[in-house]
Amino acid sequence: MEGTVGRAAGRALTASVAVLLVAGGWLALDRRSGEGAGPPGGGVRPARPGSRVPASRVEGCSPGTATGRVAYLRRGALHVLDLGTCRDRVLVRRGARPPVRWSPDGRWIAYGSVAVVHSSGGPVLRPFGSPEPSGWTPWEWSPAEPRLAVATKGRGVLTWAPGERVRRLLPRGWGFGGLAFDPSGERLAAAGPGQRLAVVEVASGHRRLVHRVPEGKLAPQIVAGWSPDGRWILFWSEREGSASAAADGLPLRAVPASVGRPVRVASQVLVFRDFLSWCGRALVVAAGGDRYVNVGKRLVRWEPPDWRPRVLLHDPRRSYVWPACSPNGRAIVATSAPDRPIARFGVDRRSLWLIRADGSSAVRLTRAHGVADEAPRWTADGRWVLFVRRQRGCRSPGRLFLLPVDRAAGRRGPLLGPLAVLGPGCGYYGHSVWSSVLDLAPPERR
Repeated sequence: MEGTVGRAAGRALTASVAVLLVAGGWLALDRRSGEGAGPPGGGVRPARPGSRVPASRVEGCSPGTATGRVAYLRRGALHVLDLGTCRDRVLVRRGARPPVRWSPDGRWIAYGSVAVVHSSGGPVLRPFGSPEPSGWTPWEWSPAEPRLAVATKGRGVLTWAPGERVRRLLPRGWGFGGLAFDPSGERLAAAGPGQRLAVVEVASGHRRLVHRVPEGKLAPQIVAGWSPDGRWILFWSEREGSASAAADGLPLRAVPASVGRPVRVASQVLVFRDFLSWCGRALVVAAGGDRYVNVGKRLVRWEPPDWRPRVLLHDPRRSYVWPACSPNGRAIVATSAPDRPIARFGVDRRSLWLIRADGSSAVRLTRAHGVADEAPRWTADGRWVLFVRRQRGCRSPGRLFLLPVDRAAGRRGPLLGPLAVLGPGCGYYGHSVWSSVLDLAPPERR
């Protein structure tokens, strides 16, 4: 019986988890590429940053107003926009595909499945070799150092850092339900065969099982991440391996990283990591079933270890998604839309709202006619909100804007932008793809 269920779980991961993770922007779906391949399993020397790539001046941007850097994809090219200097540089001119992510030190950018380039330019590296034949590859940066982990079909979970050789952390079959480093970067959570969830020590490769689905039950796990203190691992639990059922949301659970019984956090959450955000010790989630993003989504707050839910806003007329906690954890900016089904993807009105982390107040920040404002995120200094604005309709390109926000007073300043054009980004059932095609860099470490 266990073998039958195990094989069924494997098929479920292929049929539904892969679909959901690609839709959520965690996996690279990259069948074609213009980049060169490194030797499979071999070492790749770190690229020497070449002469700086020429930069073009960005209209609509005021130098010295904001700080930070944004990596984004447009028409197969990888760009870096410096918000401080208002200069845009093209690091890779063709073949770049989502997702795109900065290393934690702000020196490297990874994209696709898996190519790496220095943030100042230089050769494109493929430390793990050619893209997977299957076309999809889960990978993650460590939050503590420029180290990548990737799940490969034939070689297991591999890790690499600039200046090191590729080495294996987990055997074949692990990682296709997602990967997540803990906040220290010393441990990696991965879902694996036999419907198991394990933690592996990055330095030693020692593996420890933290959860396993009971025999006879079909419920593969999808890794969502760690709590900021590294004590809990969050994961979605599949229902009988059905991609259709999973599209309407799955239970979100938390299990102690030291081994223990899982706790149900939410009964239904869409399988998108950008629907989860940490405000200090508190987890804020855009919770609610229904595959349509703008139907039945509420911002709910939980704190470990009791994980008692607290609905932040009681407004049945609106749905709230893409919550982003401010750096100090006291405010949330989120996208909101009227809570109702839509006739066509991309036509609903969406605006940004500023919400106190305890739910005591909510202020509408944007109110432009005929547009959708989506996927907000805070700059590192907590003074600006970066977001994407598009005309209503799936063919409309997304444009990048900055909004100054006074968190204490609940006010906004004049809009800055457009800073960049991203191309169309409308996704199925209203989940736009902006989280996979752009990333805001952490402060560069000197």
